[in-house]
Amino acid sequence: MKYSLRSFDEQIGHGEDKEEIETLSVINEIKVNAFNQPTKEAIAILIKNHQIALLQHKRHENIRLKCDQVLYFLETHFWDYLDHSLPVSDLGFRDVRTKTNFVVVELRVLISEMDEDFQKTLKPLCFPLISSTLHYIHYLDTFCNRWNNEFIYSEKDVDRHQELLILFLITYNYNLPGFFEYLTHQIKVKLKNADDLNNQANILQLYLDQLSCISSCASISFSSDFEPIKDILKQWLKNELKVCMKRIKSFSSDQLGLFPSKQCKVETSLSVAQIAYLMKLMYTSGVTVNKVQQDVLQAISKTFCSKKMEYMSFGSLQSKYYHVEDATKQAVKDILLAMIKNIK
Repeated sequence: MKYSLRSFDEQIGHGEDKEEIETLSVINEIKVNAFNQPTKEAIAILIKNHQIALLQHKRHENIRLKCDQVLYFLETHFWDYLDHSLPVSDLGFRDVRTKTNFVVVELRVLISEMDEDFQKTLKPLCFPLISSTLHYIHYLDTFCNRWNNEFIYSEKDVDRHQELLILFLITYNYNLPGFFEYLTHQIKVKLKNADDLNNQANILQLYLDQLSCISSCASISFSSDFEPIKDILKQWLKNELKVCMKRIKSFSSDQLGLFPSKQCKVETSLSVAQIAYLMKLMYTSGVTVNKVQQDVLQAISKTFCSKKMEYMSFGSLQSKYYHVEDATKQAVKDILLAMIKNIK
């Protein structure tokens, strides 16, 4: 079905002169024609044809504003029938820009002290362009709404800002290739600094465990051209872990010294929640000074056990570290008071 709304085309003209678009009459004609279509598919064809025609006619300066007004009407009334790969109207862009500006500015301030490579990956979010597509504008609007409702960070815990932001970006499917490359590069650096292949495998497995705890929102995506960021990260980690395990098997345990017969662990009567909170208290009190608390929790997960558990899950430790229950606080307080009484 070709674009053939005759009176609409005549009112627009071809930019050569004369008549201005009567915006309301055009909008009414679109509504009448759309609601007279027999199927949703027919409505979609009609609306997309209007969208394409309006974008073409919009190039002519003397009718640009009127065309943009009709485009904005389509965006606000026939959103599901539009081609979201095409540019947004000027009015639509300004509308979303106004609604999202506070979050965009907050995001710029938040990342200003983070490393430059990470800042570059967020440039499309921090500096929206007026030529943006409808798909991008929808993502930006949704992202900022979720940010207002869900993104919580403390000014006191500056070291965790980037980590929290990365988790949020994965949750809301910021699947820009540059973001994926940044994350994988950071993991590769950690792998390079690992002592041996066994530690590399542990690092990869920890990232996989952490990724599995993230509830991703597959209904939105920064780019419709790429897979969800969680999926491609998960696949990459699995592939890297598979390669790492093959390399481990290709060497004897004697050569690498990777598999001691029995690793000595610290057995404790404390629960995972109590240990996590105790480590948090030590950090906030200045007893431990590691800048990256994840590293401390990883060390705890490898070296502590209890009568009920042979090992402590890093994911559980991390969750309990950042979400402390009142009962846990009281239990740890009682333990510390009992320890103080034993001082002679």
